[in-house]
Amino acid sequence: MGVKVYERILQLFEAEGINTIFGIPDPNFVHMFVAAEERGWNVVTPHHELAAGFMAEGYA
Repeated sequence: MGVKVYERILQLFEAEGINTIFGIPDPNFVHMFVAAEERGWNVVTPHHELAAGFMAEGYA
């Protein structure tokens, strides 16, 4: 079996030195958030999507 898409996305982010993810882990993305936490990433989950965008912009 091949690599899952969310695992590949995390691999590509790690290759660029990214280890923090912002967003709301809805059912479509929850597996990526769980996998990121298992890898030791910082996972920021605010109450609103707009807040996640502002937080990510400030973090960058």
